[in-house]
Amino acid sequence: MNLANYGFSLWQRNPNNKLHVFLIRMQALLIENKRSNNMNVTLKVRLLCLSLLLVHLIGCNKTGTNPSHVLSNYLNATINQEWEIAYELISEKDRNVKSFDQYYAEQNANENVFSVLLVGQISFEINEVNISGDKAVAMYEITMPDFSSIFMEILGSAFSTAFSDDFDAKKMEKQIAEKYKGKKFPMTTINQSSELILEKNGWRVFFDWEKEIKIENAMSEAKKLEEQKKFHEAKAKYESVLELDSKMVEVPIKINELEKQILSFDEKKAYMDNLELRNVKIGKGGTFGYTDVVLGEIKNQGDKILIKVEITIYGLDSGGKAVFETIDNNILVPKYLYSSDASPLKPNYTRKFESRLDDTPSDWVMKVNVKITDIEFQE
Repeated sequence: MNLANYGFSLWQRNPNNKLHVFLIRMQALLIENKRSNNMNVTLKVRLLCLSLLLVHLIGCNKTGTNPSHVLSNYLNATINQEWEIAYELISEKDRNVKSFDQYYAEQNANENVFSVLLVGQISFEINEVNISGDKAVAMYEITMPDFSSIFMEILGSAFSTAFSDDFDAKKMEKQIAEKYKGKKFPMTTINQSSELILEKNGWRVFFDWEKEIKIENAMSEAKKLEEQKKFHEAKAKYESVLELDSKMVEVPIKINELEKQILSFDEKKAYMDNLELRNVKIGKGGTFGYTDVVLGEIKNQGDKILIKVEITIYGLDSGGKAVFETIDNNILVPKYLYSSDASPLKPNYTRKFESRLDDTPSDWVMKVNVKITDIEFQE
């Protein structure tokens, strides 16, 4: 493609750009000089055009040549809620993990109810950028309204209403706007850091969404394992999170808590061998005697007093597979009485129990498997 064609293609996109028009004119001048055999003029014109073309090409790509510039553009785009621009400044690695529609939906979901008040109130300053090969870390400050102080001034002792069902964000926004009309908001400055990586199109902001999703999934799985009282597995899952991100300060705290629970639960689990479930059957019970219930007895053959026994009931289908489960948190508490106090189960004592089965599925064949899943000792 000669300079005229290239200039014309650019001019079609932006007719007001004088450089594009200049390139077309220079090509015409080159043709004229070629006809007149003026080689010196031709060479000078070509060098001038080449210089201008290089300047233009560098200018077109300037948004990706400097990590500080890229981050600045990204922060400005997010402040102005220009999500398409912001998304294009995110690394290709991240964009392969999360589509623009997902990104846009997340930004709308996280949009501050007081975003109208934030217009023109947020600023930032990039203090330092450390570049190491194709990676960079930028440290910067964001200055914005201090809403914690603003809320306290507006709500005072009624601050808790902000977390109640009656909280009206629009009403609160109006109150804040009226209170600070013509005044400056109290401001706060937050220190932040962002990673950037150098890709084929230049520097881009890098969130590592792939790792973020792995962490979210692992944390969710760990929580489920905790609820199932699989504490050893939960601890291992939290440890896998630390391998992904060693800076998550809340995870070591959770692991320490689990280690204590493991010691306690291992003792409980060992004692459960001393508890015997007897005469388990399906019957009718409840307030009016029409509800399916599991009836049975539990005998304490150990040497400790129990104030809590939890059972999990698995409803079975015709093939003996579980189709539902229900937990009775403490079968030592008398049912259908106006009392929540458990009567302790002493060594060698036997206690009858009755557990309701509500909303049982159609493929349940009136068979159950009952397991003791937790106990608590009297101190």
